[in-house]
Amino acid sequence: MGKITKEEEKLFAEMKQLKKQIVPDAHLIEQTKKRVFDEDKVYHHTFLMIAIPTTLILFLAGLYYFAYARPTASLLYEQTIQQEKKQKKNMQTETMTATEEKELYENAGQEQGLTKKQIDQLHQKGKKSTSSSLCKSVIGIRKAKITIETVTICKYGSVSIRLYEDRTSYQYERGSGGWHLTQQTIEQL
Repeated sequence: MGKITKEEEKLFAEMKQLKKQIVPDAHLIEQTKKRVFDEDKVYHHTFLMIAIPTTLILFLAGLYYFAYARPTASLLYEQTIQQEKKQKKNMQTETMTATEEKELYENAGQEQGLTKKQIDQLHQKGKKSTSSSLCKSVIGIRKAKITIETVTICKYGSVSIRLYEDRTSYQYERGSGGWHLTQQTIEQL
């Protein structure tokens, strides 16, 4: 047991070599840990550099859309009703002739199956009333479309006649000063 032969020395040398290959030394382990930590740090920072600004941009875009750019339907509806009232005032100043008005009553009465006497009573003693209601609204960031139905009814006693009915579509676009009317179409019903 005393003497180590050359063969055994050679085997010990090979074992030491294999041990170095299999089990790295402490310095190499520390370098590897540091490199992995640095790579994780880089990936983490890269993720944060992308995620934080993206989240912030999405939040600000949502805030802009809901708080500023997208109007409520009621706001545009009120604006549209004001527009309609202005138009009705203009239409009232442009009065119909007596024959045109009589013709309007006769046509509406015949469509609804009223007698000549009822039509004459409505024409002479009836009260006209006009009502508007929101029919449809499509509102986006830059454009909006509102459709309003307007009905004019003349009523006397228990008899009523629908004189005029139309559907008016208003298209708005957002400009620097707010919402502006760009197109208006009227469809008589």
